[in-house]
Amino acid sequence: MRLRSFRARLLAGTAVWTILALAAAGLVLSVAFRRSVENAFDDRLQSLLIAVIAALDVPPGGPAAMTRPIPEPRFERPYSGWYWQVSDEDHHLRSRSLWDHLLETGAISGPRGEALRLRERTLQFPSRAQAIRVAVAAPQEELQREIDAFDRLLLSALAIFGVGLAIAIAVQVGYGLRPLQRLADELQDVRAGRAERLRDEYPREVEPLVGAMNDVLEHQRQLIERARSHVGDLAHALKTPLSVIAADASGGSPQVGAIKDQVGIMRRLVDHHLTRAAAAGARRIPGSRTDVRAVVDALRPTLLRLHTGRGLSIDVTMPRDLVFAGEQQDLEEILGNLMDNACKWAAATVSVRGNVVGQQLHLQIDDDGPGLSPEAAKRSLERGTRFDATTPGSGLGLSIAADLTDLYGGALTLERANLGGLSVRLALPSAD
Repeated sequence: MRLRSFRARLLAGTAVWTILALAAAGLVLSVAFRRSVENAFDDRLQSLLIAVIAALDVPPGGPAAMTRPIPEPRFERPYSGWYWQVSDEDHHLRSRSLWDHLLETGAISGPRGEALRLRERTLQFPSRAQAIRVAVAAPQEELQREIDAFDRLLLSALAIFGVGLAIAIAVQVGYGLRPLQRLADELQDVRAGRAERLRDEYPREVEPLVGAMNDVLEHQRQLIERARSHVGDLAHALKTPLSVIAADASGGSPQVGAIKDQVGIMRRLVDHHLTRAAAAGARRIPGSRTDVRAVVDALRPTLLRLHTGRGLSIDVTMPRDLVFAGEQQDLEEILGNLMDNACKWAAATVSVRGNVVGQQLHLQIDDDGPGLSPEAAKRSLERGTRFDATTPGSGLGLSIAADLTDLYGGALTLERANLGGLSVRLALPSAD
């Protein structure tokens, strides 16, 4: 089953590696201690073997004899497990602990069947034809008992250390995840209306997430404010046409032409605010990328068909790796309105250029038409402004483009073009 909790994942992963590490450490220590104890035990047996040889008297023609006792009391206690023996083919000397038993060559068990650890040596004297075998043995149980005692102590120590380490890890994980719990609490406060945004006092690893959440919250707040503003603007803008229609309708001889004009104004206003609302809702969706050159190349033949018969040319100068950090339909709306407006007023040529400066796209749309004065350029960005009623359109193109550009945090400026007409300059966020 997959763990859905960060705390559970961290604790489970740490527990597995901790257990493996402690088990490996315990195994290494146990093996090292066993070897150390066995070497010490064998050294003790070797010392006793040398002591037995040193106490041995071997006359040239008689049996071997011990000249002094061996300094190990357990050799004197019957069946103690500690034995020594000196023997040749005819005679045998043995410790009192062996009683009436003999140790066989390479023996691994004692008189009572106990496991023995044996050290022996064969001596050859020039004055004797028969070799003498000297052997010393000790019980394996004593060695194993010492090893078992160490293993129990080691196991207890590792268990205590493991429990302490687990507690420390749990505390550390809790402390490390505390910012996430605080983040959840602050999100709950935002949902409950007790706060408008998250605080910025978070560890560096969490700061990008907090920043993204605050951006989303700010975007939501702006959407609400813009929606209220749009509704207020629309309601205010519709009051006058509705008042005119109401006055004409109550007059007894309504003016059909006037009513149609007011209906047209209302339709343009509604279209304008619907476009702004749709743009605000789609503003800066994370991960949005749009190929600028592809949009321009798709708009160019469409506009040439719309303005066919006028001999217009649309020159495009921009690299093919320009990428807009936004939705494709928004860029199409911006460039479509601006390029269409340039085509309406151009005498023969429209120029579209673009490049990247820093992290912004710089786009420029020029025409060779009559252009606009500074005052007219400023008024042209207001919704519904039309300078020539004979030119098709609603007067909303520049205004819609300006609104969409502002929603993306960009800028739209109007200047005099080198071609003689209007130059529209755009600064939009680049995805690169």
